[in-house]
Amino acid sequence: MAVPNNFTFTLQDVVNEIGCAGNMQACVDNANPSGYDSNYSSESGLRKFRNYTHVTDSISLSSNYVSFWQNGSPKNSDPVVTSSDPWTAAVDFDSDNIIDSYTTAGNSQDPCYLSMNPNWSNDYSATAQITFTCGSASAQLNICEDGTVETCS
Repeated sequence: MAVPNNFTFTLQDVVNEIGCAGNMQACVDNANPSGYDSNYSSESGLRKFRNYTHVTDSISLSSNYVSFWQNGSPKNSDPVVTSSDPWTAAVDFDSDNIIDSYTTAGNSQDPCYLSMNPNWSNDYSATAQITFTCGSASAQLNICEDGTVETCS
């Protein structure tokens, strides 16, 4: 339930919507930028929260696992990111340097395009991980690329 769309609402209305401590600074600190009504977001103080609807950060991937052939070509499609707001991505680990490039930011329903380096020199499969973040929410993508002997399951 949004903060009322009038100027008679109180700080308690905002506190109830956001679910934070009962002071203005806690409301500002815990507010999600996408929750503000664009008609009032340029206001200052409590007025900025007119018609505010608290949105909880969320992010998910169409698949949390992708695998690649030894030559770097994909075995399955690039994951699609679903999020409550724009997202960013960063490599957590890639010990064998298999990731050549990847989409580092996007909006909900955007795919994360991955390009892999060939894994010719490893007998064993190589792994990497990318974390996608939207506000306080995150999701991990695990990546595997076949080696000359061992393959990804």
